[in-house]
Amino acid sequence: MIALILLLLSLSFAEERVDVLFLTNPGAYSILNQYEQPLSNEEKRLFSSPVPLIILNREELLGDQITTSLKGSFHNTVWHVLKDEDGRFKGKPDSAGRAELKGCVLLNDTITILKAQSVAYGTGPSALQKSGLFTANERLVRLFRYRNAYCLASVSGPIKIRWSALTPASAWKATHARQVDISADTLDAASCSAVRAVCEAANKSYDAFFSHFNTLTSQDKSAPRWKTVCTSSEIKCTLSGAPSVGDALYESTRSLVRTMENALIGKPIRMTFSTNEIMVAPKGGAQ
Repeated sequence: MIALILLLLSLSFAEERVDVLFLTNPGAYSILNQYEQPLSNEEKRLFSSPVPLIILNREELLGDQITTSLKGSFHNTVWHVLKDEDGRFKGKPDSAGRAELKGCVLLNDTITILKAQSVAYGTGPSALQKSGLFTANERLVRLFRYRNAYCLASVSGPIKIRWSALTPASAWKATHARQVDISADTLDAASCSAVRAVCEAANKSYDAFFSHFNTLTSQDKSAPRWKTVCTSSEIKCTLSGAPSVGDALYESTRSLVRTMENALIGKPIRMTFSTNEIMVAPKGGAQ
């Protein structure tokens, strides 16, 4: 029975769906950075090729209380795609050069290509076979899935977005633990509060599940719990119970990490996780 409870818990956290604005020519749009300032030369290079923006708010009012934007997230950072008074995107956008992808499943995990010249990729969700083939040992981040297409980002070197059906499945493997770079030397209190709030919400969900099943089965099983300890150099979240509990709740843990990432967008942090532990550290701190 306990295994069933853990399975249901994991499934309840398994999928987080978002809408994505995919810009094939982002340079044609008027875009501001997270500080609502024009893009630097380095930031412009980030937008020199197709970009998927996870939509956070379609009608964001900026600090001047006049300008509106579509607020989105890419590369663990917030960006603003400016709109005019009629709600149209500013700049010289071509409507054929963008697509809104609804109901994408967030993944944000890392995979490794095992077999060279076996997995094809393309330039968009409807063009999966047109560009080339991945090389062996190439590491990629699966950002999200849209229908049967995976949006992938390169791990090393300049960020490059590619799309693939990732077939055959035998030609790649998922990395169980991952690291996300989102530079500072210490963590602030707001980061700790945000992470602690995510863990407390998860604990409440676990309590509710176990209370329900204990009532049905006349048992008194204890729910697993996340314990959060914060210092200036790290935030450590530990899941109680045996390693098998963490294995059973892996999808739940991965969902918690995604929620934390969204809560910490723009923070200079480094995050890692395994089955029973989530670690958050300042990006500029010791590794």
